[in-house]
Order: sequence, then structure tokens, then C-alpha cells
Amino acid sequence: RRRALLARLDLLRRSDHPPLGSDCERLLRLADGAPPEPFDGALTAWLDGQFHEHRGPRVLLAGTTPPDGRLHVAVERAGGCIVAEIDDAGSDRLGPMIGEASDAMAAIAHHYHSLEYGPRSFGDRAARLVRRAADCRADGVVFWLIEEDEASAWQVPAIVAALAKAGIPLLSLTRRRWNGEDGTLADIETFTHELNSQ
Repeated sequence: RRRALLARLDLLRRSDHPPLGSDCERLLRLADGAPPEPFDGALTAWLDGQFHEHRGPRVLLAGTTPPDGRLHVAVERAGGCIVAEIDDAGSDRLGPMIGEASDAMAAIAHHYHSLEYGPRSFGDRAARLVRRAADCRADGVVFWLIEEDEASAWQVPAIVAALAKAGIPLLSLTRRRWNGEDGTLADIETFTHELNSQ
């Protein structure tokens, strides 16, 4: 049920007029801590209801999972909207639906083994980032890593090269403070303004 709801949210965010990224960030953050049935019911109602639709630059956020919505709000202050995240809290983090199989345990194990999430996952992260940016029609990518995120830092050169080759603007913010009080929010606003003027 949760995978189906998150897939609906992901499709909604890929639409021409997505909901605010900060609203989606709050929903995704609550998803793991709230009781499942009431949360899924509330998410279903939200998906079926009315919400503020955004128009403006579409941004993909990747890297370290932010502690709250301040990066999303910084993009929105500059007229943009985060339409997807590639991190441990993204709307696609649970992967696709698990199909029915004669060996349920093997199907579940295969599903989780093949997920492309977390710093120890296997796969070409740069190629995945380019695919995700294309899927959500991102106008630009913010790649934000905190100082302590050492595993993901090794991926930065490949990510920079892949996005440059794809012609997707990138704001690379590495070795940053977790709370954004190091100029991160201002840098994000400037980047989003530049996307707005293109």
C-alpha cells in the first residue's frame, strides 16, 4: 500500500504543476514515524485533494538526506520547486512494487538487494542521477553533502561529469554543515534564481 501511494506521489511531482517540494518533504519525513494506517489514509486524502501547484524551475535534490525542509524552502523562496530527491527519504526509496512469487522470501530479498539507495548500495550513481533528473524533467540539480558524509563524496567527480555531459546545471555543495548555516541556503537561492532566468 505504501509503495503504491509513494508511486502516486512521485507521478504527481513529475506533472507539469507539481505540489510544493516542502509539503512533499514533510509528508516523506512523517511517513516512517507515523502509524501506518492513519498516515496512509491521510496521504490518500491529500493525493485526492487540492493543493498549491507550483510553476517555475524544477530542481532535483541529491546527496545527504536533509534534517528538515530548509533546503526545499530555499528553492521555493527563489521561485523554484524540488520535484524529487535522491536520498534515503525520497519518494522512490522503497523501490517498485514487489510482484507475487512462489517464493515470497526470495522475492523480498531480491527486491531489497537490488535497491539503489544508501551509501553502500551498488550501481552507477551518476547514471542514476542523470536518469532521475530526466524522469522528473529537472531544470537543475542541487547535490548537497554534509562534512560527515564521506562515502558519497567519492561519487562527486563522476556526478559532475555525467550532469555536464547531459547538459543539466549542477550546484555542488560538499563538506557542508548539517544545518545549512554556512551559506548553503543563499547558494541554493542564487542557483535557483539563475535557473529562473534561463
